[in-house]
Amino acid sequence: MTHDIIQRMDEEERFLAYLDGESTPAEKKDLEDELSQNPELRARFEQYRKTVELLRRIGPTKAPDSFLDDVQNRVARRPIARPTLHIRFPFELVAVMAVLLGVLYMYFVWAPGDPGTIHRASPPSIVRVELSRPLVTDEIRGLGLESYGRANDGRRIYAAQCTTDVLSAWLEKRPDAKVEPQDLLANPGRIKVLIVVPGNVGGSSEQPEGVRPQEKVEPRTGVPVSNESP
Repeated sequence: MTHDIIQRMDEEERFLAYLDGESTPAEKKDLEDELSQNPELRARFEQYRKTVELLRRIGPTKAPDSFLDDVQNRVARRPIARPTLHIRFPFELVAVMAVLLGVLYMYFVWAPGDPGTIHRASPPSIVRVELSRPLVTDEIRGLGLESYGRANDGRRIYAAQCTTDVLSAWLEKRPDAKVEPQDLLANPGRIKVLIVVPGNVGGSSEQPEGVRPQEKVEPRTGVPVSNESP
């Protein structure tokens, strides 16, 4: 249908150019040849020519003097339609939002503890390790332990932050270790470790490097306590 409209417009342009004398000699000859060979085209041309001649005889019509005022008055009396805001949520958008909320729920609430899972950033968990034998200097350096003095019962307190892999590898060499809680070692990541040991480093009576002299801490929490009597 669009092709027919365009073809009709092109045809009328040729007719008008021919009637106005604006066609080139070649265009004029081509149109005359087509009109002589095509009766339907000739009929349309004659109808178009009569319409053009009629319009030219009528000429332009002058609008009444009150035309502009009448139009303005009609526009002023017409009520102004206020635009109404319609908000539509297509089904596709709702589905995408539902999937996104599900992913966020699984990420922040239900997070499996396998190595490939990305966990939320949270403070390292605390693992308490009690030993029945003293530490040696190599163990302190390997784990990066820092001494926090002695607990109320006279045992030494060490603390550090390390990965569960490093701590598990060290615990395999310490069958005397008692770990609480055990389940924290199953989750990969960094943890705080609090080690309580009897006696001195390697059985020596020397003060280890990094020890805070005359400072005691609570065995469970690692919080320093004062040695002075209340």
